[in-house]
Amino acid sequence: MGSLPLVINGLHRSGTTMTERLFDSQPNVVCFNLFFQIIRAVAIARGFNDKGEIATEDFGSAPNVIDEQNEYSVRSHFLTDYIHHVYWPYLLKSSGVGRDDPLFGIERETLLGFTEIISEHEDISDIASLLMKIGDQLGVPVCATRWTLHHRYAPVFLKHPEARWLEIVRNPYARISSERVSHHGNFAVVIAQQQDNLDFVANFKHDRYKVLKYENLCNDTDRALADVSEWLGAEIKNRDLIGIDGRPFRPNTSDNRRQGRGIYDGDENMPARIGSLDLDRWRAHLSDSDIAVLNNLLDFHGLYETETISGLSRFKGDQRAVYIR
Repeated sequence: MGSLPLVINGLHRSGTTMTERLFDSQPNVVCFNLFFQIIRAVAIARGFNDKGEIATEDFGSAPNVIDEQNEYSVRSHFLTDYIHHVYWPYLLKSSGVGRDDPLFGIERETLLGFTEIISEHEDISDIASLLMKIGDQLGVPVCATRWTLHHRYAPVFLKHPEARWLEIVRNPYARISSERVSHHGNFAVVIAQQQDNLDFVANFKHDRYKVLKYENLCNDTDRALADVSEWLGAEIKNRDLIGIDGRPFRPNTSDNRRQGRGIYDGDENMPARIGSLDLDRWRAHLSDSDIAVLNNLLDFHGLYETETISGLSRFKGDQRAVYIR
């Protein structure tokens, strides 16, 4: 059996980067950071700016199926995006990555050499087979990549009989409060993406598809990883986290908190380890009216409990929700 292909996916601010770094820090796994984002390539080939504009669509039917008409354009954008993600740490002076430094423990020449595998890969929609080829070349039992906003691609990815998909979810109150601080996105779009993700996670069933709650990963790490290891068939342990450049990676859990985008700043006082999560931390960033808006606009499908709030706050939130829909 070759290298096992794995995708780690979730919405922004749901803990995917921390999970990616945990997996890549294992001796038996390589896990890339936003490599091979097929939805982004399809979106740009269709004339959109980014993946978020089509993330809630179906990828098993037109216009998102890759065929003879769009294959060249999708593959071109796919290759360009891959090269960008290989080069950006070297081009960004603040990253501290030197010209000859490896990424993910892999030499730059080797990473760039994968463009040949990508260009010759027959079915560009079959990302699982592509990961297997790269994993086999690297000699690792598990070859993974981290994506965001790709949940609708899971059925396509899992057509490969060896593929695995790990979906990271987070309490919507906490995730949306965090995204509002860090990304400043259109609130209506944020809500639409959140609901689509909740709908998909609640209804999609597959024995090689697993949902992992961010809260469980932070607060009951060893048990959560034992469960993931059994499902994956490869041991994933709680250990010090390593960044893509080989230096310690310090995640944004409650024990080492950072605001907004400035969370990867190399502060040596922060532990390079998954920390316990204050489950009420988000309350400092959402008013009762905000909570009422989310209660009005979102169906949690029982994945998380909805908050109970006063009648006046609920009324104010319901009025606000009318303008967001």
